[in-house]
Amino acid sequence: MANISIGPIGKPYFDALNNRTKALINCSCENVSQVEIILKQIIIEARGSRVSVRIFADHNVSVGELEQLEVSGPEMTLKLEAILPCHNADQLVVAYYGANSSDRINNQETLAQQQLLLLQAYNHAGVHQINDCYRIKFSRGSNCWSVKDFQDALAIYAQTYNSYLVDFTLETVAKMFKENWVAAYVFRGQIVSLGVAEIAEVRIGQNILTMSEISEVATHPNHRGQGLAKGIYRQLASELKTAGINLIFSETRANHVAILATALSAGFKPQGLLNQHCVLTSPFTEVRQSSTYADLVPFYLP
Repeated sequence: MANISIGPIGKPYFDALNNRTKALINCSCENVSQVEIILKQIIIEARGSRVSVRIFADHNVSVGELEQLEVSGPEMTLKLEAILPCHNADQLVVAYYGANSSDRINNQETLAQQQLLLLQAYNHAGVHQINDCYRIKFSRGSNCWSVKDFQDALAIYAQTYNSYLVDFTLETVAKMFKENWVAAYVFRGQIVSLGVAEIAEVRIGQNILTMSEISEVATHPNHRGQGLAKGIYRQLASELKTAGINLIFSETRANHVAILATALSAGFKPQGLLNQHCVLTSPFTEVRQSSTYADLVPFYLP
């Protein structure tokens, strides 16, 4: 539960809820041939209607080589979807490769509308001054939160998402708070906005690389438009950067301008698109989804 978005590290696994094969491979490829070998092994044995592979490559592998690489399986072809640079001595990058079945691909009109939405988000990416009535609270995986805090968060998630890649319950929310870094705004004793930073350590050879994904960012409908989510992003990003995390990123809904602007306002840079990546629907959207699977924009913090 702690890394519900990052997921297990190492071998590929089948994610039944999202009907996909997913992998975060903990080795560094020194050339594009090594990337190709790993992708071929995964695509042949993949299950579900989507395959999503994140793989590390070092500075000897050019972006052009990664972009040109396509690996076909029985029904799908893996192609590069995004590249996120890491802040470490080896100058590694994380290359996202994805493939979808023919019935799990958005049409060009939807993709164009989402691209326009991202452009519009730059106009909304300014920093808000948070009203003094809101108090921010931050923890690094501790037991400082109460049952009422978990109930407040659960209520926010219930109003923000119609469906999500995990089931939110009081138990799962409590576990999420206790095992991750959490930032929340409190108004009159009630949590009204929150976000989570999952942190994972990836052993690559003799080295340890740390990565963190900011996720589960949501605000109570009565408190939207106050810049709270932007404040959550900035707080988490600042804490993670101070801690020396090698890769700070998020995978953000492509069909909602406010959450795109939130990532941009904290200094994150967009990179590519994950096509119908996972189950995620929300009443807060400007571009209608064709299924319960959402497109996500990967962002990284330079």
